[in-house]
Amino acid sequence: MISILDLAASTGNAHVVRSIEIVLHYQSSMLPGLRKIVEAMRAVTAVWSWIRVLRFEFLQKTVSINWSTDNNTDYAQDAAVASAALAGLFPRIDDLTFLDVDKHPAARLLYENLASCYTGQLQDLYTTLSFALPSGRSFSVMKTMVVESKYTHGHQIPLMDINEIECLRLIKWPVNQTWAELCPNHEVSPVIVFPKLRVAHFQYSHLHMENGVVVHQPDGHPWTLSFPKLRMALIYCPSDICPVLDYAVFPAEMDKIEFSGTPAMIRSIAEMKLPKLQRLVIGIQDDVGVDSDVYSTIKRIMANVQATRVRGLSINKDDVFITPEHVTGMDITSLAISSPTSITTMIALLKAVPGLQHLSIDNISLDGLPSDNLVPDPCDHLPVEPFDTRITRLLYTFKSSQFPPDRMVAAIKYLLLRIPTLEKFYGGEAPRFEIRDFALEYAPWYPHLATIRLVFY
Repeated sequence: MISILDLAASTGNAHVVRSIEIVLHYQSSMLPGLRKIVEAMRAVTAVWSWIRVLRFEFLQKTVSINWSTDNNTDYAQDAAVASAALAGLFPRIDDLTFLDVDKHPAARLLYENLASCYTGQLQDLYTTLSFALPSGRSFSVMKTMVVESKYTHGHQIPLMDINEIECLRLIKWPVNQTWAELCPNHEVSPVIVFPKLRVAHFQYSHLHMENGVVVHQPDGHPWTLSFPKLRMALIYCPSDICPVLDYAVFPAEMDKIEFSGTPAMIRSIAEMKLPKLQRLVIGIQDDVGVDSDVYSTIKRIMANVQATRVRGLSINKDDVFITPEHVTGMDITSLAISSPTSITTMIALLKAVPGLQHLSIDNISLDGLPSDNLVPDPCDHLPVEPFDTRITRLLYTFKSSQFPPDRMVAAIKYLLLRIPTLEKFYGGEAPRFEIRDFALEYAPWYPHLATIRLVFY
C-alpha cells in the first residue's frame, strides 16, 4: 500500500482516490501496522477529505491464539488514539466496512471508536460485529446497515434513525432480539415504523433461552413492526418462533418475499395475509426435520398468494428427499433442491408440475437412466418425443467422482433433446465442448438447440 501512496504522491493524483481498503495482517496486534499506514498517508497529505469509502479487513497470521473480551483494557487507549487519527485523516467518510472485527479485542475497539466518530455522517455500514453506541448517540443519516454477527446472544441493534434507514440486513441474529431498543416510547405506542425501509433481510440464529423461557418481548408488551415502503424481504429462521412474522405489517404490494424456516414457521405463513407480489419463495431450511403435511401447507400458500412472476420452493436440507407426490398440483414456477435426486425423479418432477419454469438440482444422480438408445442418430431424422413441460431454465450439478464423463454427457444429451422449451442450461463440470458440438450438430432437427444458452463451470 505504501508503494501505491508513493505513486499517488509523485504524480499528484491523490485527490482522485475516493475509497481506501486497508487489509491488516497481524500476529499479536494490528495497531502498530495501522500506525505505519496512517503515517505514510499523512506524508502524502495531512487530510484526505475526498475519501468517502473506508474498508478494513483483519487477517490473523496464526490461529493458535484465543483472545478474550476481557483484554479490552490492554488496547483501549491505543485503539482510541488510532481511531481519532483515522477520523482526522478521513473526515468525510460516509461508507464504512469492518470485516473479521470479532477476532481480536483491539479490532473491536478500533471499530467501535471509529464508527462512533462518524455517527452523524455514516450512510452505509457493513460489519461482522454488533455494538452499542455511547449513550445519547445514534446513526442519524444511516441508509444501509448490514450486521453479520457471529454470536448467538448478547446482541444490540446499533441505534439509528429509523425514519432514514432504507436497507437493513441483520445476519445470524438471535430470535429474541430487542426491537424495542429502536423505539424508546414502545410502552406508550407499541408501533415501530420504518417509513423508508425498502430492503429487509433478517437471518436469525437459534433461540437463546433464559431459564428455559423465550423472552419474546420486553415485559410481555407486544409491538408492531410497520414497513409501509418495503419492496423486498428475506426472512430465515431456524426456530418455530419468528418475531418478524409475529409482528410485521407488510404493505399491500411488494416485489419479493423469501421465507426459509421450520414447518411451524411455514404454517404461520399460511395464516398471514401476504401482499401482492412479483416473487414468493418458500424454503425448507437445513437444520430441522420435515413433517408430513408441510408440502400441503405450501400448496395452500401458493394457491392463495398473488405472485405474478415467480412462485418458488427451495429444499435446503441435504437429507430431505422430495418426491413427485409432494409437489403434484403445487402452483410453483421455480424449484431448487439440495438433496441427492435421481434423473428419473427429476423427469417425474417435470411431469408433476407442468407449470415449472426453473429447476435447480445441486446433486443429481444418473440412477435409472437407460444405458443405450439415449440419443437417436441424426441421419434417422426422427425427433424424440418431448417431455410435457414448460421448463426454460435447468441447472444441475453432478458428483463428478461418481459418474464417468461419458455418462454425464449422455444424460445431458438425453435431456436437451426432450425439452424444446429450454432456453438456458447449466451443466456444472460436465465436458463443455462435446455438449456444444452436439447442440450444433443436432440443431437442424431440434431448432431450440440453435438458441439455447449452455453454461459450464
